[in-house]
Amino acid sequence: MTDAAQDQTRTGGRLLPEARRRTAVWLLLGSVVVTAALGVVYAGGRVPGRVDRPLTSAVNTLLDPHLGLQRLVLRIADPLPVVLAILALAGYCAIRRRWAGLVLVLLGPALALGVTELLKPITGRTIGADAQWLSYPSGHTTSVSALVVAAWVLLSGLTRAWRTAQLALSALVLVAVASTLVGLGYHYPTDIVGGFCVALGTVLALALALDRRSRRA
Repeated sequence: MTDAAQDQTRTGGRLLPEARRRTAVWLLLGSVVVTAALGVVYAGGRVPGRVDRPLTSAVNTLLDPHLGLQRLVLRIADPLPVVLAILALAGYCAIRRRWAGLVLVLLGPALALGVTELLKPITGRTIGADAQWLSYPSGHTTSVSALVVAAWVLLSGLTRAWRTAQLALSALVLVAVASTLVGLGYHYPTDIVGGFCVALGTVLALALALDRRSRRA
């Protein structure tokens, strides 16, 4: 049996295995609730919230001596690395003829970023010396998180060892990027949470919609 056939067999030809579909629905609903709640709480804000202050202080204490490293890590979230990673995943899907996965990889991050850019002027939360940057949700976090969630969905049919390795690597990348965004003063920690939730909800919603379409076909 080819790798492509094995991928399809493990997931029943769908993006999410049956056992993880209910979990995906709950994660989707939770992400919507958290995104909306934070957006309401911090709407129009120009200063860090009660949760943001201690977290920002801790990050600054840890990372301030490593300014060069922070700037290097932040490059992970630049458009070029994200696009290259998306193309790599798209190539993986094309080789294995996982066409729904290809749609998820190409469309999911773009939709998530679109939602983020739509929410920023609605919430109106700002950061910076003159409050010049709209900060909630974090666009950098959204783009990286959408890629990570799409990869998680695509590889959900792999063995537990591979999934564990992927989860560990994804968590490391997300924590590194999030800490750098806070340490360099581009975002509050709650902006990071909002960006992650937007990505999680958008990509999972698309995956579930594609699976539903697959079942009807």
